[in-house]
Amino acid sequence: MVTVEELKKWLNISTDEDDLKLSELTAAAVGYIGNYCNRLFFETVDDFENAANFLSDNEEENAVVIELLPHFQQMNIKNAIIKLVCDWYEYRGNITEYGTNEVNDGIKRILQPFWIYRIK
Repeated sequence: MVTVEELKKWLNISTDEDDLKLSELTAAAVGYIGNYCNRLFFETVDDFENAANFLSDNEEENAVVIELLPHFQQMNIKNAIIKLVCDWYEYRGNITEYGTNEVNDGIKRILQPFWIYRIK
């Protein structure tokens, strides 16, 4: 969904030195989005089908296959991933020049349509 080359353009990185770190942060961002929304996200139908045998009924029912979403929703998820990776790359500690390193409201708003609310 989001390539290392796209991230390097956003971050103005011209070397290959941090490619692995950007890949790791991308995977972490997808996982974060899944945890935040209380569901699993899969980039393709093939990814979903490969994992289906390992999912509970609830996980399978609530999974999101990104390539099946309308284009604007695909772009929203892509932008959330890019924003998370860029923030985490730029501000590697808990404190930034802007305050604590929390996920900003813009990302929360982008992801709100995908939330599954849990009642305890």
